[in-house]
Amino acid sequence: MRTLEVRRHSLTKKGSTREAGSLLSGEGVSRERQLSVELHAISYVVTGPDRRHLETAIAIGFVVDAMIEWPSGYIPAVIEHHDQWCWERPFERYAHLLRTHSPLR
Repeated sequence: MRTLEVRRHSLTKKGSTREAGSLLSGEGVSRERQLSVELHAISYVVTGPDRRHLETAIAIGFVVDAMIEWPSGYIPAVIEHHDQWCWERPFERYAHLLRTHSPLR
C-alpha cells in the first residue's frame, strides 16, 4: 500500500537571528531528529522551494528527491495570510471555500 505523508516545516528562528545560518531553530531541529526515529522508510521526498522546507527534510534525515513550487492557498479577500489559524474548524471551512470560490480552486 502506498502512503502519502504530509509535514509542515519545523520550528524556525525568530527575530534578528532568523536569517543567520539555518532558518530552523535548535528546538525545531531537535524535534525533527526525534521524529526520524518514529517514521517508517520513505521512498521519495518532495519539498517546497523554501529553505526551511529543505532544512526540515534534512533534519529528519531524508534525502530530498525534488523541490517543487505550489500555490500558497491564500487569496486576498477570500483567505488572507494565516487566516486559518483563527478558524474554529479550519479544514471544514477551507473545504467549503474550495467548493464556493473558483479562484481558490
